[in-house]
Amino acid sequence: MLSARYLVDAEHIHVLVYAGLSGRQGIISWPSTDDADPTPANGLSDARPQRRRALRPESASAVGQLLLDAHAASVNTQFGENGTYVYDYQPPARVFEPIEILKAIDGYDFENWSDPGWDTSEAYRYCYHLREAMIRQLPGYNDASTWEITPSTESLAEHRRRTA
Repeated sequence: MLSARYLVDAEHIHVLVYAGLSGRQGIISWPSTDDADPTPANGLSDARPQRRRALRPESASAVGQLLLDAHAASVNTQFGENGTYVYDYQPPARVFEPIEILKAIDGYDFENWSDPGWDTSEAYRYCYHLREAMIRQLPGYNDASTWEITPSTESLAEHRRRTA
């Protein structure tokens, strides 16, 4: 588990951004309150009814900076520090499975809880949408027929036995 005494390593941010870029879940986007002019580099759009930010290759560094800045705000609040750095997205050294990404999100989320604005931040919304995308990639998710459960709904174990 990460220690909130220091800023997260850039590699942790690289992995969280790369996971969102992997393309298996489509483009991840989330509501934004950023009032900057929309550009491909910041991923902002004026889609109605609500402004959104999307993670695309050209916005990867901006999204990574957003994640880093949210973490820096938490560390700075908790420990009275004033640290951050300029983030530049690089593909991570390793590719991780969805379950590992879920744990990385949980670790990042845990380290940011002390910031009073964390649960309303854009970084939090990104993590929420990335978490949803990773859950949908877990083995068996697409085979499960439990969107609506009735007395005749087949369990995943039953489905596997029937199709084996």
